[in-house]
Amino acid sequence: MKLNIKRIITFCTLSVLVLSCSSSKKDNSIQEKLFGAETEFVENLISNVKPVWFSGSEKYRLHTPSGEIAPHFFYDIKPELSVKHEKVNFVITTLEGSPYEYGLDIVSGQRYAVGPYCDQTDVWEEYQGIISTPPFTMGIVPRVLDQLGGPQQIIVFGGKEFYKENYTRNFYDAYVIGGVIEQICPSGNCPKVGDWDSRLILIGISKFSSKFDKVRTLAD
Repeated sequence: MKLNIKRIITFCTLSVLVLSCSSSKKDNSIQEKLFGAETEFVENLISNVKPVWFSGSEKYRLHTPSGEIAPHFFYDIKPELSVKHEKVNFVITTLEGSPYEYGLDIVSGQRYAVGPYCDQTDVWEEYQGIISTPPFTMGIVPRVLDQLGGPQQIIVFGGKEFYKENYTRNFYDAYVIGGVIEQICPSGNCPKVGDWDSRLILIGISKFSSKFDKVRTLAD
């Protein structure tokens, strides 16, 4: 399936669907070491997901391979969105450079393999090389749905090495600098404009990469 990105838009606000309430465990020692006493979003920069969703009846619990209660990566995290600070928290699904794409199942709250990537060229002919793996990290915003009813997706540039070591049980925040409208043909043949489905994908910048310190817009 080829994705047809039609236009770039500026990020303003999101419609948030808050489906349940839970608290998240913070790793304060790491936060203080990395960022000192920064503002309200620092508590989510490297926050561990506390399993709450599956902590009820034993009959309905989901366990990890080690026997622990599994965290639900959609419901167990409180969404933190700030238009003022242009930040949002997110859960990683696919790491930068991964040969496989992963998604997040809302029912189980677990990552699953979508399939392997293959070599692609830019259909708009603005990039001359071959792209075989994503040059960014992919994730979802907890408890937020997109226009098609799936988890709100975000792609984040930077922070590859840090995420690689810490992404399986944690969530993070990122600066949102814009978004793209992704148009998908659900039937494989969409000759009319109205045949396409559209959804917003956020574009973010990692706080763990000095390369993007001064990037605040898509133009940057």
